[in-house]
Order: sequence, then C-alpha cells, then structure tokens
Amino acid sequence: MKKIIYLFTVILLTTSTNVMAQQEQKDKRTGKEAKKAQKEAQKAAKKIAKQAEKLLLFEQAAKAMNERKFVYKIDRIQIDNGRFTPTDNRSSFFELNDSVTASQMDTGSTYSTPKLIYGSISDFESSTDKKGNLIIKFVLKEKTSIIPQNITMKLEYESNECAMTIAERKGTRKYIRGTIVPLGSEIIFRGTPVIY
Repeated sequence: MKKIIYLFTVILLTTSTNVMAQQEQKDKRTGKEAKKAQKEAQKAAKKIAKQAEKLLLFEQAAKAMNERKFVYKIDRIQIDNGRFTPTDNRSSFFELNDSVTASQMDTGSTYSTPKLIYGSISDFESSTDKKGNLIIKFVLKEKTSIIPQNITMKLEYESNECAMTIAERKGTRKYIRGTIVPLGSEIIFRGTPVIY
C-alpha cells in the first residue's frame, strides 16, 4: 500500500511539474506575442500619424495654391544636361500673392546677392488629376522680360512637394522641384529688388 501511495505521489508530482512547465512556456510565448503585437500596433500608429501629417501638409498647400497665396520654396533646379542642382531654399523661392509674383534664385554664388524679380500672372487654372495631384497653370509676365512664361505646377498628393515646369518659349523648358507653404508661414530671405 505504501508503494502505491508513493508511486501515486511521484506520478502526481511529475504531472504537476510538467503542467507547470507547459504553463510557464505558454506564458512566455504569450508574453513574446504580446510584445510583438504591441510593437506592430506602435508601428501602425506611427504610420497612420505620418500619413495624417502628410495629408494635412497637402491640404494646407492645396488651399494656399487655390487661394493664390503661397510661397514655393525651391530646393533644386534642372541644369542644361538634365541633372538637378541644389539651391538654398531659404532664399530661392517663387511667391504668389493674388496676381502679383516675386521670384528669386540663389545658386550659392559668393560673388553676388540674389535678385528679387516682380511680375504678375493671368489665365489661372486649377484642376486635379486621377491620382489626386493638384495642378495649376498660369501665364507669368515678369518685369525683367518681354516674353511671357507658361507655368505648370503639380502638387503631389499627400505631400507639399511640388514640381514646376516653366515653358519660356517654343522648345525651352526649365524644371524645378520644391515645397509649397502658405504665404507668411515661413521666413525667407529677400535680396535686392530689380527695378525697371
């Protein structure tokens, strides 16, 4: 009888130890899975917050462009061989305030200060393409030139990044990249105005 009780006790202890070990492993797996799920949830929340921020930038830029009150901060301009060269976006800009424009290009030359050129626009059109990009077109007449320029600006959806194409005359085009900000929201350096 003692042997049976002893055997029964050994079996009971062995079984309970195995059950406890299995439970402990399950808890460890559950803890790892919980941590993994928490990391994935944080990653998804960051992604959603970033998309919301980009959409807000797009909506602010689109509103400013449609109201014709924006600053286009120029980051880079295409040079003759098709490559883009960077510019100083604190002092290289195109500004539109209603129908009056101010533009300035600073390519980083130490020998001259950037010149501020005023102008006016006409034939303003705004549309949206299939991808949700905002496209505005207008004719620019700068005070320093007798030739009007056809301007096309494409604001990329869910961003304030914008591409500008300047058609100066038949076959001559300039391509510029930059960002759109509402007029008065950023401080920009203004050089010497060109007066004619």
